[in-house]
Amino acid sequence: MPKEAEIRKKAIQILKKAGWAVWYAPKTRYHHADIFTIGDVLAWKNRSLKIIQLTTTENKAARAKKIRSYLQKNNLSGLRIEIWAYAKRNRKFVIEKI
Repeated sequence: MPKEAEIRKKAIQILKKAGWAVWYAPKTRYHHADIFTIGDVLAWKNRSLKIIQLTTTENKAARAKKIRSYLQKNNLSGLRIEIWAYAKRNRKFVIEKI
């Protein structure tokens, strides 16, 4: 199973190649902090901003549930959120928009 840092590195390469400016929270003592507790990467391009949650395909459903719950609990709408689930088998991301 690829580590979080490896998945983030692959995602950032894809985003930068597509022209997105990318930021992620710096590493704290033992792990990276999430953006608003629901995302790992913040990407900006042409006045468009999106939050990306990185995970594996095995954990995609759990992450989607967590994000939807957070958005509903905090009465948030209009955020562009994507889950990028890394599929180890074919070494590609499966992208789901929330």
